[in-house]
Amino acid sequence: MQVSEESQAKAAGSRRRDQPHALHTTIALAVLNVALFVLALPPVYIWPLALLAPIPLVLLASRSRSTRRAIIVVFVIQTIQWLWIQRWIIPVSAWGYPFLALYLSLYPSFFVWVISRVAKHPKLSRLPWSITLPVLWVGIEFLRSEIVFHGYPWYLLAHPLAEIPLAIQSTDLLGTYFISFLVAMIAGLVIDIFSSNHGDCQRRCKWWIVSAATVIIMANVGYGVWRINQKNCLRPGPTLLAIQTNLPQSNKIAWSMEQQRKDATRFFTNTYTIFNETNQIADLIIWPETMLPGLGLDQETLDTLRQHKQQMNLSIAQGAIHLGEVMDRPLLVGAACFLGLHLVTDENNENPRWDWTKNYNSAYLITGSQPYQRYDKCFLTPFGETMPYISAWPWLEQQFLAIGAGGMTFDLDQGTEPKVIEVPWSEGSFTLATPICYEDTVAELCRKSAYHNGRKRIDAFVNLSNDGWFGDYDTARAQHTQIARFRCVENRVPMMRVVNTGLSSAIDSVGRIIGTIGEGRYGQARQSGYLLSSLPLDSRQTLYARLGDFWGWLCMALTALVMVRSFLGTR
Repeated sequence: MQVSEESQAKAAGSRRRDQPHALHTTIALAVLNVALFVLALPPVYIWPLALLAPIPLVLLASRSRSTRRAIIVVFVIQTIQWLWIQRWIIPVSAWGYPFLALYLSLYPSFFVWVISRVAKHPKLSRLPWSITLPVLWVGIEFLRSEIVFHGYPWYLLAHPLAEIPLAIQSTDLLGTYFISFLVAMIAGLVIDIFSSNHGDCQRRCKWWIVSAATVIIMANVGYGVWRINQKNCLRPGPTLLAIQTNLPQSNKIAWSMEQQRKDATRFFTNTYTIFNETNQIADLIIWPETMLPGLGLDQETLDTLRQHKQQMNLSIAQGAIHLGEVMDRPLLVGAACFLGLHLVTDENNENPRWDWTKNYNSAYLITGSQPYQRYDKCFLTPFGETMPYISAWPWLEQQFLAIGAGGMTFDLDQGTEPKVIEVPWSEGSFTLATPICYEDTVAELCRKSAYHNGRKRIDAFVNLSNDGWFGDYDTARAQHTQIARFRCVENRVPMMRVVNTGLSSAIDSVGRIIGTIGEGRYGQARQSGYLLSSLPLDSRQTLYARLGDFWGWLCMALTALVMVRSFLGTR
């Protein structure tokens, strides 16, 4: 009799826990999810909270009184989160700012809808959350980060774990989305352990599932220990000198010719002074993205400027060339590149203006004689340099720009393919890929830059960035650096980030920060300075280089299958 009463009490407790959530509980869980994720990111960096962040959404979706209410609550709370995280956009595009927040909020709302369908399905609900949750999370995360509107691969569940390199070394196997998968698996494991609504089979298999997931997680840690302690694959690399110019974006937007000349002269003088202060040991000197004003360094462009006596533009280009000659070192600079440059006039042969056939955001290596090696940006920043889909109709693009970002023009052309730059060195030469700004967050582009037919072809990444767009919001600068750490591990390639307003940093091939400008985890932003650092070169090849984002594609395909299955009966 006593046993029966205990069983009834347990059953009653279980029913109470499984009852639909009240509205205030739904709201509390949505807020908890946002709080856990935001606190795991810069500037707080409590990375273990990322391991718990998906749990409130699963509880909310599976226990809410109605799916519609759960979706509405999550959408509203997520919109508030994105408005906070993305507030740096206000000075750039006050109209685009709320629409971006609303758009990004669709994905967690979609996740809640899918989870709700899974939880209510008689067959799918029997699957352990340690399997279902990571598949669905990564499938939807991949959709947002890589597919729709050319992708937005920021704020992934994996990113906070960059702060503990030991945990992200398996990125070189299956990419960053595999780390998101492992993080979501831990969250699902916690739900499975404490869940009370197991069927007979689930009760028998529960600890097998827990054990298998635990083995996978421990294997990831063991793999990290092994990879970090591998030393025979490393060799000393070149010494790079990064110049942080601290030119605010407000200056760049209204950069008059006279101001360009003054800024360029200041950059020349500072670079030469720093080079001498560092005992002239740098093998390569680097400027950030678009810090060299003018129309480019191609010989045809310079000849056109000389022909039309454009002395201001010509003197800036000649100053950069002369600086490289005086220091007797290669100089890598971010600059515009105008090809097919020519003057056009109106029908009265008056009001001359420049026209061109191609306009690239480029990186030039100034060394030796013309033509200089050049890389043209291949992945234009969505809604920053191009409008996905919309840019196919120039008139429509102009209407959107006039409404959302008055004064801006999207006139850049897209580079054809990633190129390797070969830099002279005392030991022969070393090779670089130079992803520009946003490109170091695009995993597929960096993979193609680092590898050709599955074989490594570069020694290091040099990321030239203009993070002046972030204004005084240094949190986004830290997030940018955090993402870059994954590119280094995926490809086993070190990176030097050279950023106009910071945060410039050196990262080794296991994702550790080995050099910054100023104090702090990632250095100090919005100040001029320099970073002198030697990058250890890594000879290891990676499985990710061959497979790419296979894991993300797989999870997205499985998510689609789960959605289809959720509409089918039990047959």
